[in-house]
Amino acid sequence: MGKLGYNKGFLMDLCAKEVQKIMNWISDIKKDYKLYDMHVHPNEIIFNEYVYNQNKNFSEIQSIKGISYQKPEISNVKFPPEGEKKTISTPIMNKKIALMMSLKKLYGHIGPEVIAHHMNISGIDQVLLLHVSPFSAGQGIDIEEIHDLYGDDNRFLLACSLPVDIKISEIKSHLIRAKNRFNIKAIKVHPSISGMDLSNKYYVDLFEEILVTADYLKLPIVVHVGRSNLLNNPDYANYALIDNFLKIDFGLTNYAVVIAHAGLHQIDLSEQESVLRKLSMLMEKYSNINIDISTLQMNEIDKVINKTSIDRIMFGSDALYIQQWKMITMLFYLLEQRYRDFSDKFIKICSLNPYKTIFYQKDY
Repeated sequence: MGKLGYNKGFLMDLCAKEVQKIMNWISDIKKDYKLYDMHVHPNEIIFNEYVYNQNKNFSEIQSIKGISYQKPEISNVKFPPEGEKKTISTPIMNKKIALMMSLKKLYGHIGPEVIAHHMNISGIDQVLLLHVSPFSAGQGIDIEEIHDLYGDDNRFLLACSLPVDIKISEIKSHLIRAKNRFNIKAIKVHPSISGMDLSNKYYVDLFEEILVTADYLKLPIVVHVGRSNLLNNPDYANYALIDNFLKIDFGLTNYAVVIAHAGLHQIDLSEQESVLRKLSMLMEKYSNINIDISTLQMNEIDKVINKTSIDRIMFGSDALYIQQWKMITMLFYLLEQRYRDFSDKFIKICSLNPYKTIFYQKDY
């Protein structure tokens, strides 16, 4: 395949016409390959406090009262510059109010039709929906509601997480029920939202029991790794830092463990080399560890590609927190500008690697 030929050098922003050119190129690839997104949240997970009602105009959309639905559209896109700070010093209450207002726009609507609209303009065929149990039991949307919304549509594979108050002895039976009842295809672990302090031996034991159960059920795991500054409880911000995973025995399962965000979620530039070095150590030790690139900026994806086997990198967007079409545009543009074999790399990251890790399960 030849290059797209922007003739403008390496840009930090693209106009809608240039984005559409990339989407046309992706459409050509889709003639031979299906494309997958490993990392989509069907509902807002940070606070999980919104109330939805059936949308009067769309049968498969639920909406927050007073917010009208508009389909996503391709537009101009600007890529953040390297080194942008990711820490936030705003007082917690003001930060929560501002964030909830912002997230209300992103997650004003949920349901199969919402995600399908994003998939259609992004060229994505199937997604893994990551359910995350809120820290407060009984709050927000649970896996049963997610299954009721999405479970009958084969474009969506479901991953569930564990209740925050679960005992180690209850993990196996809970996940067996989830697989049998909701047909889950993966297990999601989000230590920062679930309050799972992996610097504490109890939670290391709990995590390793999840690994053992995943092996028994033949299920992959997707685990959030990095910092989480925007939480109801700021004490949980560092629970999922890469250092806390170095002591875990990932060999307890023969199935894939996907390190979300390549461990770089909200990690400042000055810390990234250290994180990627530790991630490489884990990946050298355990052949079942893979990564997704959800939420990463262009320069971060480039670092990951340069330091990791391309066969272990998978596309994830973190939609709807991130516009899915923007993430896949950024990935394609980066690869096309930096690598001669860009189409081969794109196919591995967006098609072959996710398929062999997660999406092969749709066949049985």
